[in-house]
Amino acid sequence: MADFFLLFFSALIRLLPAWFGALFHFCPGLKYFGKAETFWVVGHRGNAVKAVGNTVPACDFALNVLQADAVEIDLCFTKDKEIILWHDWDPDSLISLARQMGLEAGVRYRPFVPQTRIWRKPVSRLTLREMREHYGYTKKRGRPEKTDSRIATLTEFFTWAVNQPRLQAVFLDVKIPLSEKHLALPFVQTVAKLLRQFNPSFEIIFLSPEKNH
Repeated sequence: MADFFLLFFSALIRLLPAWFGALFHFCPGLKYFGKAETFWVVGHRGNAVKAVGNTVPACDFALNVLQADAVEIDLCFTKDKEIILWHDWDPDSLISLARQMGLEAGVRYRPFVPQTRIWRKPVSRLTLREMREHYGYTKKRGRPEKTDSRIATLTEFFTWAVNQPRLQAVFLDVKIPLSEKHLALPFVQTVAKLLRQFNPSFEIIFLSPEKNH
């Protein structure tokens, strides 16, 4: 646990300048883009307030209970080339450490991440089996005990999604960092293969936190 706090605070100190820069960089003035032809209610990570975000049950809750029109999910790419619904590419990044400590607002659960160094690796260096065995989710407050919520693959998500008639769009937030941009092509090829397989009627919109992707 001491190593965890040391990692968090050292990352915090290193990233403070970039953090403040980003804070002011993403404050645009009011802009008018004209009348929108389509208005969607989008479930962020499905619904992370009532359910475990980035899971199929969370997306189902957003769509069929809250009556959302679309969902957004975060995607990572494993060592064995599986696309998984998972937010944090690197467990030791600043945002990941903050979320592990339960500092993220508006969520009911936080990531369950191993403390042993052997398994604290970027997703691209772990297999799907290793991710499911060592990673997962725990309640935001209290003792960190892994829940039975399984990390889903994009294949499992599409299996559910194509049977949802009210689903209008899916936003795929791709978490591949610039340092591993060589994975972008095989990632997109895998998505394209899944789209050919499932032939969804809803729209697919790609998102990326990286400006130059």
